[in-house]
Amino acid sequence: MKTSIFALSALAAIAALVSCDPEKPGVDPIAVTGVSIEPAAITLYLGGDTATLEAIIAPEDATDRTVTWSSDDPDEVTVDRATGVVSAVGLGEATITATTKDGGLTAECVVTVKELLEGISFKSDATWTPDSHNARTWSDVVMVERCRGKETFDGGTGLPGNPDCRENPGYGDLFSWAFVEKYGDQLCPAPWSVPSSNDFFALDRDLGGMGDQNAYPNTRYESEWGPTYGGSTSVAGALSGQDNVALYWSSSKSGSDQISVLQIIKAGSVVFPSQAMSPNSGLMLRCYKL
Repeated sequence: MKTSIFALSALAAIAALVSCDPEKPGVDPIAVTGVSIEPAAITLYLGGDTATLEAIIAPEDATDRTVTWSSDDPDEVTVDRATGVVSAVGLGEATITATTKDGGLTAECVVTVKELLEGISFKSDATWTPDSHNARTWSDVVMVERCRGKETFDGGTGLPGNPDCRENPGYGDLFSWAFVEKYGDQLCPAPWSVPSSNDFFALDRDLGGMGDQNAYPNTRYESEWGPTYGGSTSVAGALSGQDNVALYWSSSKSGSDQISVLQIIKAGSVVFPSQAMSPNSGLMLRCYKL
């Protein structure tokens, strides 16, 4: 009798173990209901930069959490199909997709590949903090080592191309706005930032100007902000005004196809806190921090 009881108990224990195993027949699997990727967007830098993407499966206790990874442009970004490790191989942008084995659900992550700029500096260590409640500190003009070798553009004009980054010896290097927009976090590394048009308006008020879009003489730029005259390049690449005008990019648009810039004309110290310029011009850049 005891032998029979022991045998029945063993069978019951085995049955209990089988019923708790989701892979065993007779137990309903928990289906995948959603998938997302963290992060949803990421920037890599050319030259071997990599990152690991994570697929977040819902629910957390889904039975089959397997995903397969793919890239829509492996010439720019490759991805390991099993692990989600992405690698930068070319300048540009690619969409990485995670697809669940259960249900074929998908999620996407946009990976942007940029050039890692080297030798970024300010022309001098001098900084300017105009005396006001705004307390913005301004850098000298931005310089980039081997500037000439960087990406180029033609602005859709069909012209041979004005360098995105043009050396301007003795002054500040000249950049296209597209270059500043794309590489601003490197050109003005934290805690520095690319100024907006509102920052230029605040600067103008700090220095005794009206802080609006109109032009006024203001000699305090020369004495208290130390502008570097360096001129600019046209869309076609012609350099002019190196000793007569200073032009600085902001991060703000002025209309659909123009950018708001700070312009200082040496003759009469005339200042335009918000002058509209083509984004394909080449202008200098100064950074600020609070």
